Amino acid sequence: MCLTEYNEAETMQMFKEEGREEGVRNMIINMLDRGKDPESIAEFCDIPIEKVEEIRDSMYAMN
Repeated sequence: MCLTEYNEAETMQMFKEEGREEGVRNMIINMLDRGKDPESIAEFCDIPIEKVEEIRDSMYAMN
């Protein structure tokens, strides 16, 4: 017998949120690759500049 409870609605919501986060991250990476500055990206995406800088820094860490 399985002791955990599966909640389909919660699981689907989690997948949606993860998908959105990945999409925003990919958009930020593309904008950075095209030479956009972090301030412009943060304003355009309506996210904190720190998040853009975090993604930018992780790009350079991978190279």
